Amino acid sequence: MATPVATLSNKLTHSLIYSCFILLSSSSFKIKTHPSFHSSFYKNLPLLYFSGITIALPYAVNAKIYKRRTPEKSILYKIVYLHFQEYENIYPDTYEQDFGFLRKIIPKTVYKYLDCGILEHGFARVRCPQCGNNFFVAFSCKTRYLCPSCSQKRTLIWLNWMKDNVLHNVPHRQWVFTIPKVLRRLFYRDRKLLALLAKCAAETIYELFRTIFPHKSFTPGFILSIQTFGDLLTWHPHIHCLVSDGVFDSDSNFHPLHHIDSSKATFIFREKVFAILKNHQRISDGLFDKMRSWRHSGFSVHTDVSIPHEDDQALSNLAQYIIHPSFSP
Repeated sequence: MATPVATLSNKLTHSLIYSCFILLSSSSFKIKTHPSFHSSFYKNLPLLYFSGITIALPYAVNAKIYKRRTPEKSILYKIVYLHFQEYENIYPDTYEQDFGFLRKIIPKTVYKYLDCGILEHGFARVRCPQCGNNFFVAFSCKTRYLCPSCSQKRTLIWLNWMKDNVLHNVPHRQWVFTIPKVLRRLFYRDRKLLALLAKCAAETIYELFRTIFPHKSFTPGFILSIQTFGDLLTWHPHIHCLVSDGVFDSDSNFHPLHHIDSSKATFIFREKVFAILKNHQRISDGLFDKMRSWRHSGFSVHTDVSIPHEDDQALSNLAQYIIHPSFSP
């Protein structure tokens, strides 16, 4: 297990520097080469040193002083470091019967997170060619959801890509598809059902829009994200969608949607979820009939959050929210 590193002084010891560069030189680290550029490309750019290899960064470091983040001081890091190994040891006897086997990706992600941002697990040296100032940047784990820093960075990169390549300057709306608690455990034990749950949400959007815009050339635009956690980090599979509040025709003209029947959307979604669970023999016909008779079925399609086309900041916030990590940085 990774060892938390105490706060390092400005002058790293020679032994630490030596051990880090030996680590970087080992066969476990593969440094990808980049294509050659004209020498003018490198002028006035910060440089990266990987165990003696110099790389020019294609951006300028604006901050005058770099301050290393200290993930080992965070409450999340301390909890994971102190207790995860014990959790991993007792899981088969304590939790496996109720929640299934511990998936291999979980310890792999956890141990990568414990190495993230820690200098002794590898770093790059950044040097300014103008003033000669240099500093070390610890490698990141690049894991999803557990690491607050890497997850937030991934979210911001995704947002910028979406704004540049996908989102149009039209009104949008958030759709949230939820299922009753009695069915959620089925999706925990069989994660392949989550993809089918997202398919049910997509088909519901298409079917509802088709009733309003029956012409085949009219198509809504939407992005779906599977979320498996709630506000209290309990198991809560649901689908977040960012949907154009209207449709595009074959000439890319936008036609706004004036009303959404959420109750009809909920009914369509419920029946589609019942169909996939029945096809995969996950619940009986008796439970289907019983749930259909409930006054509150537990299924929900929430569509109250709308964003006008001129509110770019609100659209950016919503786009980030639908893929937000479980832990905030």
